[in-house]
Amino acid sequence: MNKNHILVLGDVTFSDEENVMTAKNNIDIFEKYVASEADFHIEKIQKCEGDYSLFYSSRYNKWCKRSREIWHRLDQLGIKIPDEFLKIYPIPFEEFLESKIIMKYQVRGYNCLRELLRTVVLIPELLDPKKQYEILELSSGSCANYEVLTHYNNTVQVTDYLDGRGSAYIPIHKWLDIDAMSFNGGELPYKMDDKSYDYIVTYQAIDAYGPPRRWPRFVAEMARIARKKIVIILNPHAGGVKKREWFYNVLKETYPSVEIGECPDTGHAVYTITV
Repeated sequence: MNKNHILVLGDVTFSDEENVMTAKNNIDIFEKYVASEADFHIEKIQKCEGDYSLFYSSRYNKWCKRSREIWHRLDQLGIKIPDEFLKIYPIPFEEFLESKIIMKYQVRGYNCLRELLRTVVLIPELLDPKKQYEILELSSGSCANYEVLTHYNNTVQVTDYLDGRGSAYIPIHKWLDIDAMSFNGGELPYKMDDKSYDYIVTYQAIDAYGPPRRWPRFVAEMARIARKKIVIILNPHAGGVKKREWFYNVLKETYPSVEIGECPDTGHAVYTITV
């Protein structure tokens, strides 16, 4: 490998010596992962019935295709893809079925590759092996961000809505041995201390915390807690283009540093605030 090969992402430069990037990944490892996911999928189909079986069959191909697309994008960017991200969840399907985790979040490769791509494009400094950041993820979902960011030596506090019937992601919490913090994004103030985390990320969740008129208040709490940066990704239905522009303009009044962009996987609006 050429030791002088470098990759620049944003303001961060990586070299081969830092073990973050490489010229090419091994496609055979990805194909082996897809084959193992297919075997697990067949097991799921056999344990489902009727329309639910058809649902799993149709959705599986979609998320494996998305995984392949993201793998190639990362490879083209020169990002070394850790082999550990390309392994199925060693969780019995009965636990997935009982917890009602939706199909795409049962495909570990898709989860991890998506979050790796988001990090590469949106917050590349978190991949710098020479640094370590404390990260708070609000509404962590599949915990793929936890897997990705801790792989690069960061610490991540996972949060989830644990009231009532609890989180659908508890099987993943148990497998990763994560102590998830109970969190309700609509309840203010948040329980975290002032300036207690370097970064706060919340992906496709803020619109579930409350109506748009409350979003600036949620962000104010994040700004109270964050030391460096906040990254927010909206859902596609979160008010449409006009609402996304309104949110940006409102944030700009309080946070002049705010930037608006697009999620590299979904194309949804992304807001990045340096505090």
